[in-house]
Amino acid sequence: MAERGDVVRVKRRLGFGNERSGERVAVLQATPLNAALPTTIVVPLDLGGKSVHPSLTVRVTAKEAGATVDHVALATQLHVVLLDRLDSGRVGRLNPRTLAMLEAKVRLVLDL
Repeated sequence: MAERGDVVRVKRRLGFGNERSGERVAVLQATPLNAALPTTIVVPLDLGGKSVHPSLTVRVTAKEAGATVDHVALATQLHVVLLDRLDSGRVGRLNPRTLAMLEAKVRLVLDL
């Protein structure tokens, strides 16, 4: 089960869309809802983030992303995905400070 703050990979849909294989996403939905619902809310992680205004992204270290390079979380691109579209097991985990910064950016985007 995915937990809030986990970094996981999205399974590629063969022949559909422009998803990159193994795209990393950060889970934002509350952990209890991930156990109760078939979907979860995620934010994609990107290597560059050059097309997004820096004030709407959050730096995610390579360690947190479970990668060899740093990423940025794209707070403007909330996605709902089926849990069965996520690879089993997490590849990384956002630290509490990074998760708090991402929450603040999402609140800004949603005007909450």
